Amino acid sequence: MGAERIEGNVDSVPFDPDALLLTVGGYFISQPLQDRIARVCASHVQTNTAAITRLAKVQGGGRVVWFGLRAGDKSWLGQETGLIEVIRFLQAEFDDVVCVLDAFSLSANQPSVPPVWRNAFTRLDGMCARIIVAVSKPSDVLNLSGVSLPETILIARETDAYVTPLGTTQPKVGWFTKGPELVYISSAVAQLDVMRRPGTWESEGIMLPEFLVAEREFAGEKRDVDDRQAHLFDMELDASKICHWLKERLYGAG
Repeated sequence: MGAERIEGNVDSVPFDPDALLLTVGGYFISQPLQDRIARVCASHVQTNTAAITRLAKVQGGGRVVWFGLRAGDKSWLGQETGLIEVIRFLQAEFDDVVCVLDAFSLSANQPSVPPVWRNAFTRLDGMCARIIVAVSKPSDVLNLSGVSLPETILIARETDAYVTPLGTTQPKVGWFTKGPELVYISSAVAQLDVMRRPGTWESEGIMLPEFLVAEREFAGEKRDVDDRQAHLFDMELDASKICHWLKERLYGAG
C-alpha cells in the first residue's frame, strides 16, 4: 500500500480495492470512506492465515473488548496489573468475552518496527504477553502488538466496547466501531469542551466517547528536547471504575 500525489483531489480509481484518495488536512471520516477502507484492509489480509484466525475469533459472536496500551506518555501507570484485574473480571462475568490488546500496529508495506519505536514496541509487546498468561482464559485474549494496520482496523470494526488512552490508539478503534467508548484523560484535557477533545467528532456515526479522568498524574516522557506536545501526563486510574463501566455497557452485546 504505497502513496502518490494526486492533483485536484479527483479520485481517478474510485473502484480500485487497493487505492484510496485521502485529502491532506481532511479529518472527517465518512461512512462510505470507512467502508471502503475496510474493503482495502480485507484485500490485504485475505491470504494471511494468522490474520484470518484472529478475525474468526472476534467474529464468533462473543463480546469483543478492545484495550489500548501506551508507553512513555499519556499512559496508564500500573496498566499491566490494572488490565489483568479488568480482564479477569470480564472473563468471570461473561463466558463469551474476547479481549483485544492493541499496542503497536505495523503498516501493510513495512513489516518491521522502525528503530525510533523499537524500545516502546518491546516494552508493550512484553506487557501484552505477561497480561495474557496472567488472566483466567489466555486463549480468549489477542495480542495485536506487531499486527498489520489493515488487520487491526478489521478487528476494530468487530469491537463492542473499548478503553484507550488519548492518542493514536484511540482513533484506530474509535473511528471504526459503533460501540461505547471510554477514553482516559488528564485533568488538563478534561478542561477542554467535550466536542473539542480529540476522537469525539472525526468519524461519521461513532458514539461520543465517555471520559475517565485520572486519579493522579505524573509527568510523561518527552521524545527529545524539542518536543513541545502538551498534556503528556501519565495517569493513575481506578481499575474498578473501568470494570463497572464495561459491565454496564456489555450487557446486551454479544
